[in-house]
Amino acid sequence: MIDISLNNIEKYYGANQVLENVSFEIHSNDRIGIVGKNGCGKSTLFKIITEEEPYDKGNFSKRKGIKIGYLLQDNSIYNELKVEKLLYEGFKEINEIKNQWICFYLNFENNIEEYGKLQEHYEKLGGYTTEEKIKKW
Repeated sequence: MIDISLNNIEKYYGANQVLENVSFEIHSNDRIGIVGKNGCGKSTLFKIITEEEPYDKGNFSKRKGIKIGYLLQDNSIYNELKVEKLLYEGFKEINEIKNQWICFYLNFENNIEEYGKLQEHYEKLGGYTTEEKIKKW
């Protein structure tokens, strides 16, 4: 299944063309890396994929419901974080549900039905497999 597709993407900053005819697809379960010299457009490409920035020409599509995360090029804000904690940051909704779930668990006087709904939502989001995925990375 195609998660992300770019076809002949072009991007300009003023008269300076940063990306020219960039085309590729990313399929489910692909692991990719983008390498290149400084200033060749890697960060711009990620900004287009995350829809932080528009592109000037071409076609871009992504699978409905897909979540995309990436680390900023300026990694000074990450210096205090361990890699594992940083990876968990990409699963904020799952972590929030897990924290609510723990609170319900610790306070049995709360509604057991609400606890069950949280558990079901956590499972649908992949909460039980998140830790396994992070350990594999």
